[in-house]
Amino acid sequence: IGDRNQISDQRLYYFGNPNEQQFNSFVENGFREAGLGSDFAGTKWYFTKTRVVMVTGALGRIGYEKGPNIYVIDNYALSDPLLARLPVQNKHWQIGHFYRDLPDGYFESLETGENLIVDPDLAAYYTKLRLLIASPLFDGQRLGEIWKFNSGQYDYLVERYALRHAK
Repeated sequence: IGDRNQISDQRLYYFGNPNEQQFNSFVENGFREAGLGSDFAGTKWYFTKTRVVMVTGALGRIGYEKGPNIYVIDNYALSDPLLARLPVQNKHWQIGHFYRDLPDGYFESLETGENLIVDPDLAAYYTKLRLLIASPLFDGQRLGEIWKFNSGQYDYLVERYALRHAK
């Protein structure tokens, strides 16, 4: 999709385009339309630590409809902290849609809360990332990890993983 320079109007394409089965207009109307809402809207939106994981190609509406107790992985890494740091796999992309492969053991890691990632470098990286994203906000170890991630001290782990899994 796009003009001769491959520039496309993403807003026109995605927002309320019934021909493409796009229902993203719920973002624009503040979730007011009953048909675009979720069973979990309003006072029912609370997290109870249920560990259910699913994979989807698009996060938007499905993530909202499933509610806060289902971890929705989208292969475009729009909301996933590990996938967002992995190399892009698709060569034909649209802005914001960079496909990543799901690492072996990652789905099971999210289901169980235990690091079951098969690749040793990526497993080590994920251990550190979990400290960054799931530790108490002002925990000293977490603050140290923030510095290490921002200064690139763990980049080599993802680079070695990417070299082994390049397509």
